[in-house]
Amino acid sequence: MNHATLTSNDTYKTEMNYRIKLLYYSSFSFEKPSGVATWLKCLAERMPRHEITVVCPLGSRIEKSISLPGNVHIKKLSNLNKFSYGFVPSIQGLRKILQFAHDNDIILVEMSIAFNDIISYAIAKLAKKRLIYVLHCPLFLPNNNVHNIYANKISLALLRRCDAVWVMNSDEERYLKKLKFQRVYRIPYGVDTEKFKPIKKTKRERFVVTFLARLTWQKGIDTLLEAIKQLSNFSQIKSAMLFRIAGYGEEEIIHEVTQLSETNKEFVEYLGAVPHELAPSILAQSDRFVLPSRYETFGIPALEAQSCGVPVVSTNIPGLRDVVVHMKTGLLISPGSASELAKNILWFYELWRNDSDVYKNFCLNARRNALNYDWKIVVSMVNSLLHEVLGASI
Repeated sequence: MNHATLTSNDTYKTEMNYRIKLLYYSSFSFEKPSGVATWLKCLAERMPRHEITVVCPLGSRIEKSISLPGNVHIKKLSNLNKFSYGFVPSIQGLRKILQFAHDNDIILVEMSIAFNDIISYAIAKLAKKRLIYVLHCPLFLPNNNVHNIYANKISLALLRRCDAVWVMNSDEERYLKKLKFQRVYRIPYGVDTEKFKPIKKTKRERFVVTFLARLTWQKGIDTLLEAIKQLSNFSQIKSAMLFRIAGYGEEEIIHEVTQLSETNKEFVEYLGAVPHELAPSILAQSDRFVLPSRYETFGIPALEAQSCGVPVVSTNIPGLRDVVVHMKTGLLISPGSASELAKNILWFYELWRNDSDVYKNFCLNARRNALNYDWKIVVSMVNSLLHEVLGASI
């Protein structure tokens, strides 16, 4: 995979050796580790020349949920009001953000919370700064009519007026290009292929299936639990497989996972919420990774699993169908189908047990696919985007 397939531009300018100051405006509290926080950390670590100022709510625990490098500066605002699942700044908060904007070169904003896209656009205009909207969340969400009306009427109009739109998957890129958007850049999440790498496995009795993500409806944890219950009806399968579930979620879901684990101790193991530093070891020891999400912008866990040489069963949705190559690095199924998930897990188990050569090819293909998303490649693309956006004003 080359750069041209990952972004809307065919060529990039040569990287310039000067420092860029970025203002990253987030309305999330980062109370728990998240893909966005991990993405921010990984980018900052690999762009040490640049400075990143993160503006977030006063109650944010981003520095507690994940360790950030020295070139990331956290600015917490008390002047933010709770709105939906994020925060909207008050008048005093707006003044603070405008002050921060004057001290930076580019403003990066998550297109996820209503009104913050309008606010950030106004701030960028007042401060006369370049603005990049980053689509960490899908532009349109399933079963959320209010959000989708807002996105269709307001968000799309603002996306046309910014200096660049940073998307994570090909579906959003195609959609925006179909609407004649010009400044769309597809730059995916990256993976540290030196940390997330295969290990030598000895043949064992149990086929290990791992789920490592948030325990939420969005990630399809309910689909997985139902699939596990279906497979548990077969004693032969129950003695031959081990499901490892790791992640945090709401108490009700954690209780259900814990209860399933306690009543099926030899079949289901709940690891709880694990630090990201332990993810490479957990994934590398797996034979199969599952991520039956209902919607994603990308699907970082599926990429990290493949980097460890572990094939993936995931859903045929935007983001995941970019990362997982059907019948080559894994399998794509319909979202919400527990029976289809159970069937495909069983198919891979039979392959692992009876046709090791084909199974090994899946593992090798998964690793090769992940190498295309190494952070070195992704960071080079990010630097090129930043310099291109600044080019008109330098």
